[in-house]
Amino acid sequence: MILVDANLLLYAYNQDSPRHAVARVWLEREISSGRPVRLALVTLLAFVRIGSDSRVFSEPLTSAEACGIVQTWLEAPNVQMLAPGPRTWTHLAKLCDQGQAKGALVMDAHLAALALEHGAVVASTDRDFDRFDGIKKINPLLGGRPRWDTHSASTQPPTSFPNLLASMDTRAVCMIAQQKLVSLYELN
Repeated sequence: MILVDANLLLYAYNQDSPRHAVARVWLEREISSGRPVRLALVTLLAFVRIGSDSRVFSEPLTSAEACGIVQTWLEAPNVQMLAPGPRTWTHLAKLCDQGQAKGALVMDAHLAALALEHGAVVASTDRDFDRFDGIKKINPLLGGRPRWDTHSASTQPPTSFPNLLASMDTRAVCMIAQQKLVSLYELN
């Protein structure tokens, strides 16, 4: 089960983003795959809030358009909102302490707590999830393998990078290559 972070949703709908094409292909593929895709309410709220903000998008969505997009996602048979469970608060408190999360990072800790509660893999481009122990995560725009918790029962990644590349057009593959180069440059 994949728990999608807001940044992937926003890249998929922000045509000005260099990550747009790759994110859009990945999101559409995940939603149409039949594999379980989960969205937290805070993630959906972030999509509507940020996607309709003219300070972020040069051509922002209206609130109605953003809500309509969310409704379309939720109508897919494999997509559901992921609600907090009885241990989410305990996980959240522990992750906030361990990861020294405060301010905006508390929202990442919340997604990480939901992932722990439900055994989900967090799909995000945000490196802040690295601060939370025991979280399975993947950055599908880099095509890397998920970083699995060593105690995880699952050994299979939720997506296959070669299959993802095969499903993309040339422009999207070039976008991935560009992102890889930018990431390598940033590391040096």
